[in-house]
Amino acid sequence: MIIFTATIIFYCIISVTSFDSKDEPENELTPIRVTGQGYHRKLEIELGTTEMKNALLKWEITPDFYVDVYELKRLGFEFRVDGGQTPFIEIEEPSHKSSFHSLSLNIHKANNSIPFHLRYQPAVYSDEFYPYTSILLPGPELNLIGSDLSVTKFHADPFEFKIPAGNRNQQLLVDISTLFSVFVGTVYLGSVILRQK
Repeated sequence: MIIFTATIIFYCIISVTSFDSKDEPENELTPIRVTGQGYHRKLEIELGTTEMKNALLKWEITPDFYVDVYELKRLGFEFRVDGGQTPFIEIEEPSHKSSFHSLSLNIHKANNSIPFHLRYQPAVYSDEFYPYTSILLPGPELNLIGSDLSVTKFHADPFEFKIPAGNRNQQLLVDISTLFSVFVGTVYLGSVILRQK
């Protein structure tokens, strides 16, 4: 039971630990920035009082992150994934099993928050107890369309994040504690069921 409790506490600490992108000086002229913590982030596009008719966001989706198309629909965005060829992006796959996509999203407001999510990374061999791995997400391209139909392109810099990863050196400990937890839970559940009869 002590190992089970220790395992639960270990996983709670890992899930609560925040991991943010590298500290970079904020540039007031940059209309694109990332907010949020953990695996759930938002691409903030702040065009301010720019007189624009609309804009088009183009973003190459790598296996390290995804946008939830159902979430984008719920928020009222007009978009296409892979030129309309892909109806949705798989959200449950880890990065090493995911594929590349491209997102085209219409923007009709000066300020927008576009949610995206970082994917789980494969376990690594590390001497650290809580290892992290770095991922680099491509910066999106923003095409601003003026009232005179002129197009101004803006390319954002890539975003770097540190993501917690499992430690393959601890695999035996994780396997044993998982099997022990399942065994103890099964015995407890079985004893509760037998006592009720």
